[in-house]
Amino acid sequence: MVGAVTWAAVTWLQGSVPVMGDGVQRAQLRVESIRTGLTIGAAVTAAFALLLAFRRQQLAERTQQATEYDAGEKRVTELYVKAAEQLGSDKAPVRLAGLYALERLAHDNPTHRQSIVEVICAYLRMPYTPTTDEFAPEPDEQSAGGPALAEPTASTGDSGKPAVDSREERQVRLAAQRILARHLRPTTPEGETHPLYWGPEVTLDLSEAVLTDLNFTYCHLHKATFTKAHFTGAARFDGAMFNGAARFNKAIFNGAVRFNGARLNGTAWFNGAKFDGEAWFGGAKFEGTAWFNGAKFDGEVWFGGAKFDGTAHFDGATLAGTAYDGPARAK
Repeated sequence: MVGAVTWAAVTWLQGSVPVMGDGVQRAQLRVESIRTGLTIGAAVTAAFALLLAFRRQQLAERTQQATEYDAGEKRVTELYVKAAEQLGSDKAPVRLAGLYALERLAHDNPTHRQSIVEVICAYLRMPYTPTTDEFAPEPDEQSAGGPALAEPTASTGDSGKPAVDSREERQVRLAAQRILARHLRPTTPEGETHPLYWGPEVTLDLSEAVLTDLNFTYCHLHKATFTKAHFTGAARFDGAMFNGAARFNKAIFNGAVRFNGARLNGTAWFNGAKFDGEAWFGGAKFEGTAWFNGAKFDGEVWFGGAKFDGTAHFDGATLAGTAYDGPARAK
C-alpha cells in the first residue's frame, strides 16, 4: 500500500511537469517530483509505523490490565475461600478471624460486598441454640463497645459438653452482627459521611436467623428479610431506614423491640410476628402498606407519633392480651 501511494504521488507530480520549456529545467523538475514522491512515501511509511506502534502499545496496555485484573480477582477469590473456610472452624477465634478477613475484603473490593454480606448472613442463619440467659433483655452492648463476657458456669448442653461453646459462639455471632451494622450506617454521630459505609444497595436475608441484642440503629437497608427470625435480648432499629420491603413475618422478639423514628419506605410485613416484651414504634413512618395481621403483642405497645401514609392492617392482631377480631385499618 505504501508503494502504491509512492507510485501515485510520483506519477501525479511527473504529470504536473510542463512539457514545454527548457529541457534542463524539465529534467530538474522531474528529479524534484521523484524526490517529493519518495518523501511522501516515506512520510506515509512513518505514519503507518507510528499507527502500528500505537496499536501495539494499546494492546500491550490492555493485556497488562487484563493480567493485573485476573491476578487481583484470583487473589480476592483465594482470600474469600480461605476466610469462608475459617468460618467452618470449630474454634471461635478462627471463626472470628474469618469474619474480620471477610469484612476487610468487602471494604477493599466494592464489587464483592453483596456476596460477602450474603456469606455473613448465611452464617447467622445457621442453626444455633442460645444459652438460657440470652432470652433476658440486656443493655445495648453493641453500641457500648461490645458485650461483657459471661462468667463461666458449670452448666452443660444436651451432649454433656460445657456451655462455654455456646458462649463463644455468641461472641462470634455478635461480631457478625456488628460488622453488618458498622457498614450500614451512612453517617457518623456527628452527621458526617461515614467512611465505612458500604452503600445503599446492600440487601440482607436473615430469615430464620437467631439474632442476639441486635443493634441496627440508624442503619440504611435496601431490602431486609427477617422472616421467622428469632430475636433474643433487645432488638433496636431506632432511626433505621428501609428503602425496600421490610419482612418480619412470624418473627419472634423475646426482648424489647424499638423502631422509634424508623422509616419504612416500602411495604412492612409483621404478619404473625410475636412480641414478648415492649414494642416501641414511636415516630415511625410507614410510607407503604403496613401488615400486622395476626401479630401478638404481649407487652406494652407504643405507636405515639407514628405515621401511616399507606394502609395499616391489624386483622386478628392481639395487643397485651386483648384480641381484635374484626378488621382494623389506618390511613
